Amino acid sequence: MIRLEIIEGAAGAHVREFDEEIVNLGRAASNHLQIDNPYVSGEHGQIYISGERVYYCDLDSTNGSALRRDGQDSFFRSDKVEIRPGDQLLLGGEESGISLRLIGADLSDDLESTRTIVASRSVTQARELGDRLGGDSAAISVLFRLVRDLAESKSRTQILEQICKSLLEGWEPARMVCVYEVQGERLVPVVVRSIDGEEKTPAELPSAVRDKLEREKAAVLIELPGGKSAPGTGTGMLAPLLVRGALRGAIRVEVRVGAGSFGDRDLDLVTVFAAHAAKSLENIELVDALRASQARLADENKLLRTEANPHMEIVGEAPSMKAMLSQLERVIPTDTTVLVLGETGTGKELVARAIHQSGPRAEKLFVARNCGAIPENLLESELFGHVKGAFTGASENKRGVFDVADGGTVFLDEVGELPLSMQVKLLRVLQEGEIIPVGSAKGKHVNVRIVSATNRDLEKEVREGRFREDLYYRLNVFPVKVPALRERREDLGLLARHFMRKVGARLGRSNEEITDEAVLALQRYNWPGNVRELENEIERAGINAGPSEPVDVQHLSDRVLDAPENGAPAGEDGDETVIASTGTLKARLTEREKEIIRETLLHTEGNRTRAAEVLGISRQAFMKKISKYGIK
Repeated sequence: MIRLEIIEGAAGAHVREFDEEIVNLGRAASNHLQIDNPYVSGEHGQIYISGERVYYCDLDSTNGSALRRDGQDSFFRSDKVEIRPGDQLLLGGEESGISLRLIGADLSDDLESTRTIVASRSVTQARELGDRLGGDSAAISVLFRLVRDLAESKSRTQILEQICKSLLEGWEPARMVCVYEVQGERLVPVVVRSIDGEEKTPAELPSAVRDKLEREKAAVLIELPGGKSAPGTGTGMLAPLLVRGALRGAIRVEVRVGAGSFGDRDLDLVTVFAAHAAKSLENIELVDALRASQARLADENKLLRTEANPHMEIVGEAPSMKAMLSQLERVIPTDTTVLVLGETGTGKELVARAIHQSGPRAEKLFVARNCGAIPENLLESELFGHVKGAFTGASENKRGVFDVADGGTVFLDEVGELPLSMQVKLLRVLQEGEIIPVGSAKGKHVNVRIVSATNRDLEKEVREGRFREDLYYRLNVFPVKVPALRERREDLGLLARHFMRKVGARLGRSNEEITDEAVLALQRYNWPGNVRELENEIERAGINAGPSEPVDVQHLSDRVLDAPENGAPAGEDGDETVIASTGTLKARLTEREKEIIRETLLHTEGNRTRAAEVLGISRQAFMKKISKYGIK
């Protein structure tokens, strides 16, 4: 209960009592204390009890709040402050607002701290209490019956139900059992059972009781007052459910007035039982976490296998691509070390994943690391691991990439960036299959397939002394060259449509088409960023086109359309065609598109629906083009 003296200027003062633990203050009618004052916000603040203290919290009010204590004012907004009897709250400003003075506060639940606590037992000493009960065969028999059925519960809900059932059916003095659950800062009753079937749900436990259970970690035996129909006093017990030291709930057991009372032996028994029940809850939480983790890993594994399927991702019909795929077909079934060569953005990691996923180690891990992205002082630990205390900050043992991937494949991207000191240690792995973690004198044998990649000319690096020759020959057992995109222009249409399907799924596009004119424009760009740059270009064009329109020339970036012609699409004989017209590519393609539209309209005698069908686009898209170019 909270008692306030409300002072409203010349209107005088009056006292209000509130049964709630939280009293909302403000101008809105929904508040516990409605304050009809224009300087007070609709939801201005709240007074609440927490533990053995009372607090006021300003709810981001417009004019703020102030606390007056011993003649001193402290102004605040969107903050909380402890208030004591005699403190004065000023809401809405000192001159225009309202003043509240706290007279006092107490709790009103039948298990409040003002009741007489007859005895208490620490739940953390449940083992010692069990030993003490060991000499009482009757108590041990009861405890066995209580705990036996908890072990068979398969969920949190079943455990909470079983707690009530066990205590009522297996323990003669119990007449009412309630199980509370922590929900935020509250202890809320979730299951209640009584021997006479009257299962009236008790109120939430006051925050002071919650804080006491969490702070003292003890079960308590409390005197309960009788009513008119049952004079005298009875007893009740309250025991916390602690999981890894944190309060998860509480068990409340009562003997109604006139039906006997609990004693020290009963408190010992409930304390031990609560410890067993909490352990059952902990086990269920661990099992649920393990199941969730297994399900997540299974989903991730399925997703990774799907994404890594080489037949789904490696796209290309150009002669250079067919030659590369032919090489992969021969090397994939072996355990041979592969060096993937190619420019940045050509898809070297995709090739490495295909080697692993289609090879004999597909059931094991594929672990990729970019050698150029890891700081040199961390590289050795990242690849080979370290032992506790190997260097400052090494607080525990760490497994390296080669250890983690044991039995699988390690992909070392940008292997040409490795410093000479690391090249020696990598050579040891290739020659002897052994790693030595940083700080350890003991080696460990690992069995991994190594696939590496680089965009550097390693032969030149060897000649200039930046890369070890012996390591080069160990890595270069079977080189695979990934062609640059400009070397496989005939694949641009195939790749563009492949990326359109991917982009469509990601962006929720209903139209995954790309026009032939747009493909022609893509084929005339030189693609210094290779396939990665093409995928980004398609995604950008898909966004520009909107969800239902096919990607066309005008949706491509100016970088692609306005760049000088660095090449042309290859003809059937492999020769490059030469365009004699002048102007930028974008302007020339626009003029050509106008001509095609006019010619098609003449051919269909002005039938726009038929013209759209001939060009393979929707009537809506065709009408937009007519409007755009002003074609009559």
